[in-house]
Amino acid sequence: MRYVVSDPECQNAWQHGSASQDDPDTKRECHFVFDVQRSEVIAMQILRNSQWEIASADEAESLEDSLLFGDHDALDDPETHGLRTSSDVPDWAEKAKIGTEAAGYVATDPEGGTTWSHIFDEDGDEIQRDCHFVFDCASNEVIAMRVERDLGWDDASRSEIEDLEESLKDANHEALEQPHSWGLRRLVAAPEWAAEPLTCGVDAGPEM
Repeated sequence: MRYVVSDPECQNAWQHGSASQDDPDTKRECHFVFDVQRSEVIAMQILRNSQWEIASADEAESLEDSLLFGDHDALDDPETHGLRTSSDVPDWAEKAKIGTEAAGYVATDPEGGTTWSHIFDEDGDEIQRDCHFVFDCASNEVIAMRVERDLGWDDASRSEIEDLEESLKDANHEALEQPHSWGLRRLVAAPEWAAEPLTCGVDAGPEM
């Protein structure tokens, strides 16, 4: 037995309390891969707002401590606790490995009310606007972006996307490396709003 796993193939969903300061007492469904030889969680994703989000290092460490000290019986007898064992890392875990920067999508959280503020050059004037974006870590580019203008949310122009993309890669690269510290999310899949058409002038941010 090399790995103890909680994923869709298991009988029951594993619940764990979040290490987030925003909801420290909330238990959420999660998938994880625990490396028995290394005694550590090497991959983990958490279900938030109906989307699977790659866990932060703090969240993985919190689960790790829980399994080693509080729920160690689950490691000793996984099947009884609705878990399974595996000799290989599951395919889904490749995108949810802890500390893997080039994985998943870094995005703002419209449903959670978080936005990204960016200064745009508009006809020679520097204008600061809130925006939502999705950054594909694999292709290293912004694949969806919306900007809040005077009349509401609007799809970003190509030049605005390129401007934000350059800012994220250069001046704010730490936001891509540690998105949780910047109020961003690292998602397993791109959010639904990134593929939805938008009519200029809507009052609210993109819906999840």
